[in-house]
Amino acid sequence: MMKENHFWKKDILLAPYTTFKIGGPASYFKEIKEKQELEMALREIQKNNLPYFVLGAGSNILISDQGFKGAILKMNNTSYQISPKTGEVEVEAGAKLSKILGETVRNNLTGLEWSVGIPGTMGGAIYVNCGAFNKQISDYVKQVLVYQFLDSQWRWQIYNQESCHFDYRGSIFQKSDDIIWQVGLILTAGKKEKSMEEMKNYLTQRKIKQPLNYPTAGCIFKNVLIEEYPELIKKIPNAPVIEGKIPAGWFIEQYGLKKFQIGQAMISEQHANFIINLGGARAQDVLGLIKVCQEKIFEKFGVKLELEIQLVGF
Repeated sequence: MMKENHFWKKDILLAPYTTFKIGGPASYFKEIKEKQELEMALREIQKNNLPYFVLGAGSNILISDQGFKGAILKMNNTSYQISPKTGEVEVEAGAKLSKILGETVRNNLTGLEWSVGIPGTMGGAIYVNCGAFNKQISDYVKQVLVYQFLDSQWRWQIYNQESCHFDYRGSIFQKSDDIIWQVGLILTAGKKEKSMEEMKNYLTQRKIKQPLNYPTAGCIFKNVLIEEYPELIKKIPNAPVIEGKIPAGWFIEQYGLKKFQIGQAMISEQHANFIINLGGARAQDVLGLIKVCQEKIFEKFGVKLELEIQLVGF
């Protein structure tokens, strides 16, 4: 076991580090700002044969009430460089998406306006191929620098856009141990005023559709790909179809599960694909709601709702 020292903190409660405000303690916790810190942390983790989890802004995750029996690496590397003439943007993984959006718009670059209001980091956005309003971060990725474990050793490696194998809410990084360190984006020339107007419109839509006044993890389930259920649309011809997908929240709403509650966790009345923390919700409460949604929707529609959030420590 690793010792508590100036490098590692022990038994740090994780709930405050998540947008859900749910989660028990991490056995070990380290904030990472420099490459050398990441390299040193992973050497110790391997030496002690510990599981680890890379944490960004804590959105899109649900952490167990028992916490995480291993090491949490909190990415606080936040440097970035913007080249207005070429549209190239280099961003470290711990930088907030909102910060980079603001800086690119200020430099008259367009492309990220859809991300307004999303609380995640750039690393997290790449990991899940974050998207909204029928747009996604992968559309703007040039390359990704990762710390990669290969052939029994760690090394720095660069992926180009194609090598990332982006798909709907997915990337190669969900299937590997690679740790995203820096992202290179390509944006296009725009006008600050037009971008600001776009962002205002997107925010208005978010306020109407999403429960922004409660702690949440964002959308709980992935939307349902019609191609995976070719006969489904015949059974539900009135279902909304957006970019080849039916919103997961539509299925939940059809079953009448809005406002269904377990403990202090409740399916949002505003948006059925959000579970809100009414105050003091436990991870087990949320898991209970997830299970109810999955069972009822499969029973009624034959559709398996897949999680969009990541479960940590279960």
